[in-house]
Amino acid sequence: MCLLLNYRESPERLLLLKFLEKHDLLDKGFVSAHNYNNDKIFDNLDIMAGFNKSLLNIIPEGNFDRRGYHFISEKSYRSFLYKKPFVYLGQYRSLNYIQSLGYKTFSPVIDESYDEIENDKLRAATVCKEIKRLMDKPIEDFVKDMLQLQDICEHNYKLYLTNKAVFKNKCYKKIHGTNNE
Repeated sequence: MCLLLNYRESPERLLLLKFLEKHDLLDKGFVSAHNYNNDKIFDNLDIMAGFNKSLLNIIPEGNFDRRGYHFISEKSYRSFLYKKPFVYLGQYRSLNYIQSLGYKTFSPVIDESYDEIENDKLRAATVCKEIKRLMDKPIEDFVKDMLQLQDICEHNYKLYLTNKAVFKNKCYKKIHGTNNE
């Protein structure tokens, strides 16, 4: 599954979309791209339905070529919330950052060595190769591999809910002036 709702702002999303198209991988999932001329791509895909029908999410994070601070966007949080493993096309060492927050990633089932590639174009190409490797597996093997990752997905889901509750509580205290910080 790959949600590319506004790929025009992001060259890496267009690169990923072209890669999926070139290697006939669009039939193996749900891809959404706004105003993209291909009958295998959804113009608008219901997020909940898409996640519920998918085993893997591909996250094409915006600004993957920037340097400096890392962040996690709603795309990653959706994977945590819907308990889905993911391949992450993000900036250099993004998975390392996600792990530093207590979340787990999916190595060795998913080869995440791409995260250590500093060169943006090479990192993107390596992510695409990993997606192809996963999608070329017989469906039975792919399903088995994704099922091995459910404990990690459950961990991420629980951590997401805990962090969400803590953040909500901090916001409530700030709004109501009960925060002593």
